[in-house]
Amino acid sequence: EGMHPPCTYADVRNALRFLAASGLRFFRFFASLYGPAQAHWLHNPPRFWAAFDRLMDEVEALGLQAVPSIGAESWHEVANRWTNASVNASLRGRSPRPETVNDLVINASSIARALALRYTNELVRRYRGRQSILFWELGNELNLKVNMANQCGHGSYGTLGPSRCFNTSALV
Repeated sequence: EGMHPPCTYADVRNALRFLAASGLRFFRFFASLYGPAQAHWLHNPPRFWAAFDRLMDEVEALGLQAVPSIGAESWHEVANRWTNASVNASLRGRSPRPETVNDLVINASSIARALALRYTNELVRRYRGRQSILFWELGNELNLKVNMANQCGHGSYGTLGPSRCFNTSALV
């Protein structure tokens, strides 16, 4: 109840056409899927990039420019699913302990960081020459998940727990 069905490509195309017709020339969008759904990029890269290419072709055809926002907060969830699937030989042999959101930030050898860097590199290299890219945004409101007063609640990690809140005290 209260949930909307996922949008279709036709919905996206109609929204982009509406933006172009209204005179808007640029927009920001999430250039990575949310949470564990980001693993779709790993499981079927040709399908993922074909859909993204189609989107960027449409943006360009309409004379729009985009600001792709490359998310950072859910890569630990992708890493945990990825290592459980044991499908990536280059990541095998690393610690099987579940990663947290902090691993992306403070652990240079984390699987989450390796995946985030790989995705960012693939995305930027693929679309860096497009006229439809205005600029890139790295992360989205990362300040909302730090262990500051009234940000994560009470305790060292707050009410969100250690896997959902950046432990900034570990960074200093």
